Formats: sequence, structure tokens, C-alpha cells
Amino acid sequence: MMAAFTFIFNKMHPEFATESAKAYKAELVKDKSKLPKEIDEKQKDMKRAMPRRWFTAQF
Repeated sequence: MMAAFTFIFNKMHPEFATESAKAYKAELVKDKSKLPKEIDEKQKDMKRAMPRRWFTAQF
């Protein structure tokens, strides 16, 4: 039941993944250990992986 709720909630609110990706990018920029291209790639990966991470956190 919780897995279904999480899936539906994430589909209805994609802005959470966007906001998380922006925060992650800000952290990477502050850290200054990555190149700008790497930061952009990691931000895209984070945005794509967020729903899956939320779903797997259920179990």
C-alpha cells in the first residue's frame, strides 16, 4: 500500500525531485571538488534517480 502511495505521490509532484536536484547541485558547487560538467551530470542523475530512491526507502 505504501509503495503505491509513494509511486502516485511522486508522479503527481515531480517538483520534489527538481528541488532535491537543485539542492544537490548547490552542495556540489560549494564543495568545489567537481568540474562544472560533472556537476551538471550528477544533478541530472540525481533528478532521474530520486523517485527510485524514495521507492526503495520504503523497504
